[in-house]
This record gives sequence, structure tokens and C-alpha cells, in this order.
Amino acid sequence: AKSWGSHPSRMIQVVENGHHDVELSLDELETLYTWIDLNGVYYPEYESAYPHNPAGRSPLTQEEMVELGKLCGEDLLKLNNFNRKLGPQISFDRPELSPCLKKISDPEAAKKAIAIITRGQQRLAETPRCDMPGFKPDPLHQRMLDKYDRLMKELL
Repeated sequence: AKSWGSHPSRMIQVVENGHHDVELSLDELETLYTWIDLNGVYYPEYESAYPHNPAGRSPLTQEEMVELGKLCGEDLLKLNNFNRKLGPQISFDRPELSPCLKKISDPEAAKKAIAIITRGQQRLAETPRCDMPGFKPDPLHQRMLDKYDRLMKELL
């Protein structure tokens, strides 16, 4: 009991302790508690541009994540775990400032790691995630959406 949801939520703790003097009404707090307790989703869509990549959202493939993790000395696939201890480790906005790079002392390894993240950055620019402008579901998800639309039209 109370091991998941809003009770142990760091976000709830921050809000309840007056983060930057933010004051929420009781209704707003209850909405936040409920969203977290219901395992509220971050992404606005089920569909994905990268359904076969880690977490179904990453522009980096499983293989790229493993290679990057070896270069950084960190199992980056654990970032997909709900009880992870690491914060975000990859910046697709500014690959060279990705936190995972801090552990790399070899300049050649750092170059390789930045190149992997930059590939992800380029992939993301070409194929945005669903929380980004220009999102288009991958072909499999698009076929599923088309089928659903067709069935709905038949029912109406």
C-alpha cells in the first residue's frame, strides 16, 4: 500500500511543499492526485513513430542504446524502468550536453557517443514523436487507425 501513485510521487511532494510559491486549489490537487493514481499517461497518443525502439518512443534503437550505454558506462535501457534512479540522460536538443557523457573520459568514446545521440536527433527531426508537431504514426499504427476509422464509419 502507498508504494506507488501519488503517495510516493516526487512531483506531489514538490507541489505540496510550495514549489516556487505555486498554490493549487483543492480541485486542482485532487485532479493531480487522480491523474497520478490512475497511472496518467505522458504522451497524448497511443500511436508511436518508433514502436520497436525502447519505450516505443525513443528515436534511438535498442542497439544504439546498448552501444551508447557501453560508452557511457551506464545501462541506459534502465531509463525505461519505473523505479529508475537516473534522471534524463540524453539530450536530443543539444547532444553534446547529454548528462550520460559526463562519465566518458576518452575523447574518441565521447565522439562516438555524441554521434549516436546526433543520429537520434536527426531521426527525431525527420520523424517527430507524438508529443511534437508533425507527428505521423508508424505505418503499422496508421493501418490500425485506418481500420478503426473504417469500422466506425460502418457503424454510423
